[in-house]
Amino acid sequence: MNGKTRRVCLLAALCALVSLCATQAREEKDEGKAEELDRTLYDLADGLRVVAIALSSYLPETADRILAALGQPGDLAWEEVAYGRTVPAEGIAAAEPLFPRVELETAVA
Repeated sequence: MNGKTRRVCLLAALCALVSLCATQAREEKDEGKAEELDRTLYDLADGLRVVAIALSSYLPETADRILAALGQPGDLAWEEVAYGRTVPAEGIAAAEPLFPRVELETAVA
């Protein structure tokens, strides 16, 4: 499996994790699940941080924007691509879309 395929698989796994987590949160309003939810969200942020670093040589500005949105330091060193290196943050700020949708009329003009 090449690097591009691995990144796509990681992104697909993160999307599945978000879907599962959101479904469980809606179905089970159990306070005991709060810690599990926190762990899941941390894992999601950690995975997105890793993807940002992996993409940095191709899309450096995008990688910086992802890390900033996650409240993470801008260290793009390959050694940072490891589980559990995400700095815990209190909430994640809303960010502008990384790749805004282009309307057909705008793109043609």
